[in-house]
Amino acid sequence: MLVAHETIKGPIPKITPHLVSSLREQGVEVDTEPWGRRSDTESLVTKAVGRLLDAWRVRRRLQGGAYDLLLVHTSHDLKGAARDLQMLIAARSVVPRIALHLHGSRPEILLGPGQPIFNLITRAAMRFVDGALVLSSEECVQWHRIYPAKRFHLIANPFVGSDSDEAKPALGSMEVSQIPSLLFVGRVMEPKGVLVLVEALRLVVNETPCRLVIAGTGPDDRRAHALVESLGLTDSVRFAGYVTGPALSALYRNATIFVLPSCREGFPTVISEAMDAGLPVITTRVGGLPDHLQDGVNARFVAPRDPRALAEAILRLLKGSDERIAMGLANRAKVREFAPGTVGPVYLRAIQDIIGEPRPPPSPQNPCFLARFARPEKTSVPGGRNTRC
Repeated sequence: MLVAHETIKGPIPKITPHLVSSLREQGVEVDTEPWGRRSDTESLVTKAVGRLLDAWRVRRRLQGGAYDLLLVHTSHDLKGAARDLQMLIAARSVVPRIALHLHGSRPEILLGPGQPIFNLITRAAMRFVDGALVLSSEECVQWHRIYPAKRFHLIANPFVGSDSDEAKPALGSMEVSQIPSLLFVGRVMEPKGVLVLVEALRLVVNETPCRLVIAGTGPDDRRAHALVESLGLTDSVRFAGYVTGPALSALYRNATIFVLPSCREGFPTVISEAMDAGLPVITTRVGGLPDHLQDGVNARFVAPRDPRALAEAILRLLKGSDERIAMGLANRAKVREFAPGTVGPVYLRAIQDIIGEPRPPPSPQNPCFLARFARPEKTSVPGGRNTRC
């Protein structure tokens, strides 16, 4: 399993240890190897030379063991596809099967003429891949439409929440005298909706006092700061930077509502973190979010890029303490469905299918199989060997 370096910011280093442990508990032999950038400040030359050397390091590792599958945790963007292509070429001849775990993907781009270079590199990379694990049913159906002969599966990332009551907020409730706090956690970039959220905040504070905490960094940091200043919101917005560990838990604990108005997503870990914290959520109906969240129960869905609709949803929840508390309770219960012991067997069944175990043929109702094809307890592949990846 190729995983992100532990020094990299983001959700993947949090996810993979739980996934590896779950697979091993089910009898799968799992070895891991770091892959991708080692820091967020690598130069272009370091990236190019480093990834080429890494590709051959992965190849040698594969040659030294009888692996059934190479599973690559990656992102589907131009840089990720170009990085992965050289590794896939190096590995293809020394491992029977290769699968990608796509932490968010954009197959819709391949269905149009918009980005020819990205399309070309993605299609070249997919020639060396036997299947992929994706985080939304929408992605799954689109990938299967493009590559009907390959195997795609809808899975959920494992999540382990906090068992400490002290780490939990008061389910979106707040003291009468307290100024409500909105929390955004993620990359500070336009597709995450952070600029739309700032615009919505201006409409909210015109009706009621409110604060916004933005936790994260990204390419649109300067734009976000400039927008806050231009709208006169300097006293209402706090830029916390990249936050993790106890400091991040404290932000969830002190928040009233979690807001993530993204234009595109898989199923972000920050949503699981907010649900575990017992927070009501406002987000968009994109990616895997509608697969797991029910409007009015776990979240309030708004249209992407619509600051007025977003402001209306925020004001509704701020005025409705009963709804906030009910949503927080529902989210604490819902997030248990992402426990490693629950998602691990689904993950294993997807891996078994990509390796090549017998499966029923796809149907129009289930074109991506959705990991419903094998018994959870089955952990061997043809020939009697335990699965090794």
